[in-house]
Amino acid sequence: MPPKRGGKKNPLGGVSLITVQSLANSMSLFLQWVEKNNVDWHEVYAVSDNDKAKYWLPVYRYRKHLIIKGV
Repeated sequence: MPPKRGGKKNPLGGVSLITVQSLANSMSLFLQWVEKNNVDWHEVYAVSDNDKAKYWLPVYRYRKHLIIKGV
């Protein structure tokens, strides 16, 4: 059974095709940023020791990039 269109719940508990496409687009933009900024992808999975250190992790740096960009 194919995924349902957005806004409708899939009775099998899956996600809609629109959700998958949205996630793929978001990940693609993040990976482009990682490549453009020469970020070591291994750091993406690192765990910070404290709250302040986590802001050096790539996902938080990307978040800051989006905030500055105004997205």
